[in-house]
Amino acid sequence: MDGSGCKAEFGKEQIRRFLDGKTVETLERLQQQEEIRLADLDDLTNCPFCDFAAICPPVEEDREFRCANPECEKVTCRLCKLETHIPLSCEAYAKENKVTVRHAVEEAMTEALVRSCHKCKNKYIKEFGCNKMMCTRCSSIQCYVCSKDITKDGYAHFNESARGGRPGQCPLFDNTEQRHDEEVKEAEQKALEKVRAEYPEFNEEELKIKVSDAVQKNERDRLRQAEAAHGHYGAPHMPDI
Repeated sequence: MDGSGCKAEFGKEQIRRFLDGKTVETLERLQQQEEIRLADLDDLTNCPFCDFAAICPPVEEDREFRCANPECEKVTCRLCKLETHIPLSCEAYAKENKVTVRHAVEEAMTEALVRSCHKCKNKYIKEFGCNKMMCTRCSSIQCYVCSKDITKDGYAHFNESARGGRPGQCPLFDNTEQRHDEEVKEAEQKALEKVRAEYPEFNEEELKIKVSDAVQKNERDRLRQAEAAHGHYGAPHMPDI
């Protein structure tokens, strides 16, 4: 039977009979929201984070919108459509939020550059040498590339067959400067993608980020030491930072 032209609707009893309680509740809420929108009511305000809408007093009297959707329940600013920031003005909040966002990206870049000992959590940056690292604090050994504990495997973890390794495994030697540069750039791009999705109001100029001063100093010191070594790999070193 072709029912494509049928305009009959399911009654509430039929809907409750065939659908679970949560689906019925969601459907009824959506129907109510649609009826409210079609009514074209004054002072109708929509939640920026879900489909809930409600009639609110003039924005001069109450700048906040309190979502009653149990799956959301966010409190937002009716002026800038972001999460509530009272008592800050929208302008002051935007300025403060930019600083917070920039700091979050800088932290992600720093985190990509800094390693942590898998055992004692001692933080370090490799200056030069091979990728078999021994912690200066607890003497645990780990790979600088993947951070895996290689206390038992030693050189067998790496790609040099002459030392017990196999081709295709983590490199025992590589360009440390290039590795750091690539890892920091990758971390920056991932962090910026997340920021752009969460804060579309920020432009590219506002999101120009640089690695923290402390990390830049560590990198400059490391480069000077690498140049002093004339490009040769020395013993692996894990300076505390």
